[in-house]
This record gives sequence, C-alpha cells and structure tokens, in this order.
Amino acid sequence: MDAVASSDDKVTLVLCLDMLTHQRKHRRIHRAGKSDTELAATLSATTDWDDTDHADLSQIDYQKYKPYRSPKVQKTIEKWL
Repeated sequence: MDAVASSDDKVTLVLCLDMLTHQRKHRRIHRAGKSDTELAATLSATTDWDDTDHADLSQIDYQKYKPYRSPKVQKTIEKWL
C-alpha cells in the first residue's frame, strides 16, 4: 500500500534534501579583535569632544516629550491589556 504525501510534506522533504546536499551559501565571518596597539592608534586618531560644536543636552526637560504611538499600535496594546 502506497502512502500518500501532502504537498507540504513534499516541500519539506525537498528543502531538507537541498540543505543536506548543498553547502551553505552564507557563511559568517569571524573577525579577530583589534590588538591594544591598534585600538590605541584608532583612539588617538579621533578628535576630542568639543562642547562648542555640540549642544548642551543636559538642560533640556525631557519629561514634556512623550513617545509617539500610532493608532494601530495603540489598538494592539489595548487589545492585550
């Protein structure tokens, strides 16, 4: 008696066979960390922080700012509360 396989089973079987017979196309690249001398050279090449070029953000009252939530997000949150 022959077994009848569904189309989902056939797709799963084809995917499994493909994974077993082919090597992975995407491989992770493991980069070695920088040595202490390389890090020191990178840090010495960067400029110092200049307060005249950047605004003083410590004087801003962030409590008056509220995060924006779209109506769709609000409905989803209310649905689960």
